[in-house]
Amino acid sequence: MPLDIAALERCLRELADKAARLHAGVHMPRIGTGLGGAAWSDIEPLIGATLLAAGVPTTVYDLPLTGGRR
Repeated sequence: MPLDIAALERCLRELADKAARLHAGVHMPRIGTGLGGAAWSDIEPLIGATLLAAGVPTTVYDLPLTGGRR
């Protein structure tokens, strides 16, 4: 099933609100680009418009390829 970009944006906005209230940072992989099938160029601006715009420190990791699925 392809990624629902609008749903991801809603989730990121909710995450941004909660993280800001808790004075927390967010660490995550490049969400939506694996099984979700989205391009990082579509996801990165959402992170900027939600988490970063709310002042939430955000770190995105490139996870190593494992060669197999679990």
